[in-house]
Parts: sequence; structure tokens; C-alpha cells
Amino acid sequence: MAYILVNGYSPEVEPHPNVGGLIQPRNWARARPWVEARRLWAIDNDYKRFDATRFVRLLTLIRAEHPDPTTSGCLFVAVPDVYRDHAATLALWRKWRDQVWGFDMPLAFVVQNGAHPSNVPWRDFRTVWRGSAYYTGAIFVGGDTAWKMGDEAAAIVRVANSLGLWTHVGRCNSLARIRHAKEIGADSIDGGGFSQFRKHLAWGAPAAAAEYQPRLL
Repeated sequence: MAYILVNGYSPEVEPHPNVGGLIQPRNWARARPWVEARRLWAIDNDYKRFDATRFVRLLTLIRAEHPDPTTSGCLFVAVPDVYRDHAATLALWRKWRDQVWGFDMPLAFVVQNGAHPSNVPWRDFRTVWRGSAYYTGAIFVGGDTAWKMGDEAAAIVRVANSLGLWTHVGRCNSLARIRHAKEIGADSIDGGGFSQFRKHLAWGAPAAAAEYQPRLL
């Protein structure tokens, strides 16, 4: 079963146990209900409108209210990235990883065009014990459509799965995209269509929960 992560908590998510939150730095008020409801949630960096001050403020607020965020449902924090540029994203990862790690939340490295299993910073992920489980971080599949649907992205997800990392694929707004994400081994997805039009969860959530045969590379 894969999870769909959406912005903003609303009554439409209640019937779907595999719907969680994708929290953006712009609005803490929309973030708090996910945390209080003990649903699974993750933090996006809002790369199109990234604001370092808001990003750090959100992490600070959550950490202040929840000394152990992973027990409150935190899946990952997407470390700042650059769309379609693996080299620039890697530079931002090295700049931000230790600061974000200081908030005791699992980190997600966003893979972009140019990423390959051989150049993902696997050794940077840290394993921490939180009560009854290990939390090791995540891989967030970004990039443009062609790269996201290609073999390199799929290979990265396979490696992440083998290492016990959470895997997330962004911008999955159709049945075909959901199926592809699940076939390559994604644990969660997001899509603007599900955040903006909650009626789509009626078909999207069951599709994400359905079992698919993993695709062989």
C-alpha cells in the first residue's frame, strides 16, 4: 500500500487511512491538524517559492511542540533542492543536511535529472532509534516527467528500498502515474490534483492502496 500526501487537513481524508499530509512552510496553521491527528505527514520545501526563513521556522515550531516528531507521524523533511539539476541539489543537500538533521526529523534527498544510484549520497543518511522502530530518511523522486518515469529514477528507488529508506514520488495525478510509482516501489506519492480537488481521493486513494507487481529493471 502506498500513501497519498496532500496539503491541508479536511474531512475528505478521514475515510482513507492511506492519506497523509504534505506540509509546506508557507502555512503552519494548515500543518498543525495533521500532527494533532497523528496521521502520517511529511514536510515539503516548496522549491518553487523556497523561503529559508519560513522553512526553518516551520521546523522550529513543529520541534517545539513535538520533541520527538517521528512518533507524531513525521515521514521526512525534503531538504532544499533545484528542479532538474542533480549537481545543484547535491550542493544544497551538503549545505542544509546538518541543520535539518538538528531537528531530529528524517531527511529526504530529492533526486533530480542527472541523479544515478552511483551519485546519490547514501552514506549521509543516519539511522536513529525512536521507541520501537528505526528511522533512516527518505528518497523523494523529483525531476521532469521523462526522467521521473525513466530507468534511472526506478533504479534509485530500488536501492533506497533495499536500504530501508522511505521512497516518495512527486506529481502523480493519474492512475498511470500512481501505478508506475507503485511498480517501482514507492511508499508514498503526492499530486496537486488531490490537494486541490479532494473528490479525486475517491479513486486515487484506492488506487494507491492496490497491490501491483513490482516492475523488473
